[in-house]
Amino acid sequence: MGSDQYLFYGVDMPHMAVEDFSKVLFHPEYNSKTLENNLAIIKLNNPADLNRYVQITCLPNVTSTNIPDVNIGHNSLFIAGYSSSGDSYTGYELQNLKLDMYNTSMCDNVQSNNTKNRDRQFCAGEYNAYGNTNGVCHGDYGSALYAPYEINGKMKYVTTGILSYDVPCRTLHSPAIYTRISFYLDWILKNTKY
Repeated sequence: MGSDQYLFYGVDMPHMAVEDFSKVLFHPEYNSKTLENNLAIIKLNNPADLNRYVQITCLPNVTSTNIPDVNIGHNSLFIAGYSSSGDSYTGYELQNLKLDMYNTSMCDNVQSNNTKNRDRQFCAGEYNAYGNTNGVCHGDYGSALYAPYEINGKMKYVTTGILSYDVPCRTLHSPAIYTRISFYLDWILKNTKY
């Protein structure tokens, strides 16, 4: 935890924390063929020590299939990951990429054999590519997607999705399918006991 660059075995970073985990809980309805219900919870052996580099994330505060919602202008979505973002695919620095919420139809051809479920998934990508030919890419699977929401009177970035699958790395506008976190709030809260 706390790493801002891809690490190789034996690399020491003073601000990085290494913690054992006791369990990985996969969603009981995960479908490896369609990639529906593509999320899991990792239970650490000990609580994480929070600092500048290790922070918690906010979850949506209501169960809804409208979080995030293309109809209310969520065009400020951000994803962090270690693989191809624009022309950075040769680097090992953590990338932070601004994405756009798409209408579902923009993802119809993303692994077209996979069933898409609007309640449990949504579509996002890099609509205004500004010369880049790709946004998220294969090494970013499992990365969180954040959107701004008001939480207790303050604007915060809320984890609204998890990158599930996408198109080949150099596809224009990088349409990708994200697991919709708000649909799974009850399951997450039950299994994290918060």
